[in-house]
Amino acid sequence: MPVNHEYGRGGALAYLAAYDVHRAKVFGRCEPKTGIGPFMNLVTQVMSTEPTPAPNASTGSSTTVHPTAAERPSPD
Repeated sequence: MPVNHEYGRGGALAYLAAYDVHRAKVFGRCEPKTGIGPFMNLVTQVMSTEPTPAPNASTGSSTTVHPTAAERPSPD
């Protein structure tokens, strides 16, 4: 029995995705085929978004928590 070893996708779409770790966001797109062209479309989509701003020292990356009146030690 002859066997054909070529793979045919039969019209299936390719899903390409990229993950933005700073925003916890997935950029995704469906393309009719794979290859450098569809990949570059995804790269263009990702690179055209505004970058996540870097933490600023004036806003502070840590939060100072002040105790409430009930939590403050009493002045003896």
